Amino acid sequence: MGAMMEQFKQAQEIGKKTQAMQKELEALTLVGADVEDESNAKVKVFVNGQNKPIKVEIVSEEWLASAGSEGVSEAIGLAMAAAHLKGSQASAKKMMELYSEMGLPQMGSGGAGAGAGPGM
Repeated sequence: MGAMMEQFKQAQEIGKKTQAMQKELEALTLVGADVEDESNAKVKVFVNGQNKPIKVEIVSEEWLASAGSEGVSEAIGLAMAAAHLKGSQASAKKMMELYSEMGLPQMGSGGAGAGAGPGM
């Protein structure tokens, strides 16, 4: 009975820490750009750490007028992909920190979900 109570307490603690982590990610603002060097970006996409879009910024009105719809669409797509990657990386990093703090096996290190797929 004592082990079960300990597991219940640990599950409650994980739940509280997960909620706190989600709030941290929600408050985080990450920027993705259409080019690697953000200082040369034509388009920037802002997301939070949960990958929820915040805004799209077009840096130059002149570029916007001359790029055409296809150019603008391509730049926005590249910036969205970069922002999404940063959001996913931030979320994964926070999750790894939580797992480590709680003494849980981390994904990809032999814990639950690691190893060969079905039938292997």
